Amino acid sequence: MKRWLPGLALLLSICLALVACGPTVPVITVAQIPWADGEITSYAVQDSQGTELGTLNMTIRREGDLYLMTSFTMMGNTTDEITIAMNADDLKPTSETRTIHMGSGGPVPGGTYDIIADFSDNQVIIEADLPGNDHQEPYVFNIPADSYANDQVWYLFRTLPFEEGYAGRYTNIVLWTQFQKPAVTVTVVGNETVETPAGIFDCHKLELSVLSLTIYFWYGVEAPHYLVKYQKGDTILLLTEHP
Repeated sequence: MKRWLPGLALLLSICLALVACGPTVPVITVAQIPWADGEITSYAVQDSQGTELGTLNMTIRREGDLYLMTSFTMMGNTTDEITIAMNADDLKPTSETRTIHMGSGGPVPGGTYDIIADFSDNQVIIEADLPGNDHQEPYVFNIPADSYANDQVWYLFRTLPFEEGYAGRYTNIVLWTQFQKPAVTVTVVGNETVETPAGIFDCHKLELSVLSLTIYFWYGVEAPHYLVKYQKGDTILLLTEHP
């Protein structure tokens, strides 16, 4: 398979190796839609020592039969803007656009990377414009029926039942920097109190695991179950503002 984007992984990308989940784990359940229309949340991105690395701002709003999720990440001289359209009933993705502005002096050429993906009928069609007027023609990939886009998981996990011990699986569609479709599991492993710039929250702790990689998400126990904290290795997100 042709590598259609250069080998760059942003800190916030959840790029996972292919792995199969156990057959006894059911596909994840969209049990609730807890957010208000037009909700805006903001996060600080920091390392494990508390050094601020950047910011993340997210919004979600209803448009007819769809939810539109947008996120904007700024880290140093790099920005990453994403818009995902999802079916309002089951949150299955219908389209994703992503624009990444890379500063010069990094491990890959600076410039603008535009990615467009359309999801339908167990397929995703992806095309991209890279720096230097390099247009990547559309590629068609087959995906399983349980697929969700990697970049929508912030909201997807807010819809889970949040019962301790709950576990679900799904196929995670990764578009950057290379197309991947790993099968992953997410489990509610307990409750913890988390202190953030936005306050102190009682949270459900979720564990996402695949092969040797483990990622943690903390969601507020009280509705609308804001994402309060995220940790992947030394990279941490902390809630700074919410409605």
